[in-house]
Amino acid sequence: MDKNEIDGYILQSKKLLFRTLNCCESQIIPFQNAHCIDNDELLKAVTGLAGGMYNRGSTCGVVFGGAINMAMEKYNESENWNSGVELSLLQ
Repeated sequence: MDKNEIDGYILQSKKLLFRTLNCCESQIIPFQNAHCIDNDELLKAVTGLAGGMYNRGSTCGVVFGGAINMAMEKYNESENWNSGVELSLLQ
């Protein structure tokens, strides 16, 4: 991914933040676009994280969005994981 693409996703995130007022969604949507992931259920699930856990002002949704993005990336990597290679190291 080149610098222009990254800048485009950053701009998209900023626009989403001011449009949706949901920090978590503003992190997840550009990540999904960058990695060609289409998961509407996830977006519905994080809607309640706006305003810091149901508008209670706790941990910002950017933190949750970033954590969810990292989890999605690791999950995508695990689908290509060949457990046989790691198991052969134990023998």
